[in-house]
Amino acid sequence: MTAKSLSWYTRLSGLWPNIRPHRILAVDRENALRYSYIFGSQAVHTMRNIKFDRWAGMQEPVPYVQNPLSSLVKAQSRLVVYGSIRREEEADLLTVVTKMARLHPRAIQAVFPRHMHRIPTWKAALRRSGLNWKLRSTIQDHIPQGTVVLWDCMGELESAYALARAVFVGGSLAPKGGQNFLESLAQGVVPCIGPWWSNFSWVGKDILDQGLLTQVSGPDELVQALSLSLRAPQSRDKVFDRFRKYLNQRQGGVHQAIESIRRELP
Repeated sequence: MTAKSLSWYTRLSGLWPNIRPHRILAVDRENALRYSYIFGSQAVHTMRNIKFDRWAGMQEPVPYVQNPLSSLVKAQSRLVVYGSIRREEEADLLTVVTKMARLHPRAIQAVFPRHMHRIPTWKAALRRSGLNWKLRSTIQDHIPQGTVVLWDCMGELESAYALARAVFVGGSLAPKGGQNFLESLAQGVVPCIGPWWSNFSWVGKDILDQGLLTQVSGPDELVQALSLSLRAPQSRDKVFDRFRKYLNQRQGGVHQAIESIRRELP
């Protein structure tokens, strides 16, 4: 229950005591407090978020020799991936890409727009920028160092994460709620995101404290964070192990929900 939903529920406060559920399982304390305000605390309990259970049985990161993009990116390449970039943050990302090209002239930068209809806009912007760039669809061999690749092929983002040294996950430098940064962690890379990630707030702020996510406030901080990842990349296996432990400690919501339903049934 969001704060906005709570405001609507309060307008019908006289109705809820008569039709309230026998038991409410909220995914965190904040939601539990909102439900308690409407339905009374005796009916409200907390549970683990079942979204974590989606990651049960998660596979190990894709090995280089099995990565379908290994023919394009050499094992020791300094690859930066910008995943799921939204229209509202394109100008900022172009600034970041330009600065990274100047600071790290040997790095390969891969730009993945969230929506394919933004490819023409990116092409025009890259032409004006003077950067050395290519379309992914035109590349058949190893990508030369210092190239910016505009990714116009579908279904290859996670494979790129598995080869990256540094990752930014979009939808987060502008107020768009953020895109899925867990996919990068599943490939053993700690991603950078902007301040806007309400779509994935259910993951919990603890992920920042655990060093499994780097939050930046804007383009300049993003350049600094990506540069640090290029210069001192973390062990992919160690990042993945920490991420798996983080998930394991939060899984089990499905079982909790099923057991609660069983107790309520005759």
